[in-house]
Amino acid sequence: MKILFTLYINAWNHPRRNSMKSAIIVRSSMEWMTKENYIDCGLFLMKHMETYKGGDPNKWIVGLEPEFADSDDQQIQLNELRKKYVTKILTSDLNIIKPSLNRKLASYDKLSDAEKENLNTEEHLQRIELRISLFY
Repeated sequence: MKILFTLYINAWNHPRRNSMKSAIIVRSSMEWMTKENYIDCGLFLMKHMETYKGGDPNKWIVGLEPEFADSDDQQIQLNELRKKYVTKILTSDLNIIKPSLNRKLASYDKLSDAEKENLNTEEHLQRIELRISLFY
């Protein structure tokens, strides 16, 4: 990672590009580090980018709970972050499918409660999973 970053800042002639070559990488130990979670690295990255303001990493307040075997607190937080980030992505003016999404939401809002409840069927969930799988 350091090599790639150094190549990047060299290409842009960044004024501190030479100091990066001799920089020492230190891996910080963080209270919210996980041992079992191998799928949420993107969420952790987004949260870190959102909360890091520079300065002493030991005084960094991320707001994530530690991972405990007997507690779902961190997982609940991660689920909330998923909702937050996906909402921001989908509703962004940079999202080229936003107009289509808005039309679908308007159609959904016109449905009765019973019709909305019928959409929560296993068939509907399988269709969603199929669409998601097309992107991977």
